[in-house]
Amino acid sequence: LPKTGGTSLFRAFKDWFGDDASQGFRRMDLPEGLDNIHPSTKVINGHFDFADLKQRLDVEHLCLITWLRDPVERVVSNYHFFLKTLREPKPHRIEEARANQHRLGESLLEYAEKNRNKMAERLAGAEPEDFAFIGDLSRMDADLNALATKLGLPQRPAAPKRNVGH
Repeated sequence: LPKTGGTSLFRAFKDWFGDDASQGFRRMDLPEGLDNIHPSTKVINGHFDFADLKQRLDVEHLCLITWLRDPVERVVSNYHFFLKTLREPKPHRIEEARANQHRLGESLLEYAEKNRNKMAERLAGAEPEDFAFIGDLSRMDADLNALATKLGLPQRPAAPKRNVGH
């Protein structure tokens, strides 16, 4: 889910399993990208909709993990990230940024009104028991080590911090 520590989580999995066994997906490549998972892949990461995962993968035989965040903190973080992407777009997002320049003056409340319940939307159709682990960004280090214990992986002194905003 966007702005819930997924980049840091993916980095931890890459450290555990290696870059070659880890495959990340950009939102623009989904859901079709799920049809092209390399056979040697042990970890996939991305901003998936649960319904897409369930439709394209045999989720009964996967270890599904998600990370959540306080909804207000997530919207505030996503708001600042959104404005940054409009001001400093990545090459593949230039056209999208141009089309949304009018939103640069949008207030946090206006943004929040348009971006309600994104975590609930992405998790629609999922039940807590569908997941092997549900982490909380506010407890990232402790939850990452709890996940490591559950999966029989080495403990980490701290989560690798990536994509950190203000």
